[in-house]
Amino acid sequence: MAKTVRRQVLPLYLAMITSAVVATGLIAGSAAVLLTGAARTAGLVSAAALLIAVSWWATLRVVSRISRPLSQMQAGAQRYAAGELDYRFSVSEPEEVRTIAEALNSMAVQLKARIAAMDRQRGELEAILSSMVEGVLVLDPANRLRMANHAALSLAQCPPDQAVGRSLVDVFRSTELATVADDASISVEPIERTITLYHDEPHIIQVHGSTLHSTADPR
Repeated sequence: MAKTVRRQVLPLYLAMITSAVVATGLIAGSAAVLLTGAARTAGLVSAAALLIAVSWWATLRVVSRISRPLSQMQAGAQRYAAGELDYRFSVSEPEEVRTIAEALNSMAVQLKARIAAMDRQRGELEAILSSMVEGVLVLDPANRLRMANHAALSLAQCPPDQAVGRSLVDVFRSTELATVADDASISVEPIERTITLYHDEPHIIQVHGSTLHSTADPR
């Protein structure tokens, strides 16, 4: 970002200053030639060159003052993207950039708190599901498993690390169960069915199905 600022803003700014000073010097030099001769012209040219040098130096200072904190913010944003939410920006000036840095620091604090709350809630949910004797499945619109507790996977005789992401039919090998899932996805009311799962021996189970509604994920 900082290099982009230098490449785009600095050349344009310097060109404008140089053009203005040179034009002024040429006009003044021409007038000086007519009035006082070559010696005065040389003095004006020297003054114009000095003014250009000072203008360039001032411009470099201004651009550096802006680009340095922008570089720090770019590096900090990359650290946030990598999950380093404990990092904090320390920018004192300019005022506009300092305000943005403070806002990003506040955002990192809030984001870390929300992630911690989500991790805590997820842990509580996993503990509850693991302790249930009823099998619980959460499916996506394509009937792939997004979540399954131990009781459900024991019916499927499928290891937990091989279940999530696979289709319901592939895991449970039951078209009856897949039909219940399809019917539940289009029903406005919860449904209840009795089906038979066939593995080593038949298992007659009662299935309850309903859709999950979430504003965060309409699926």
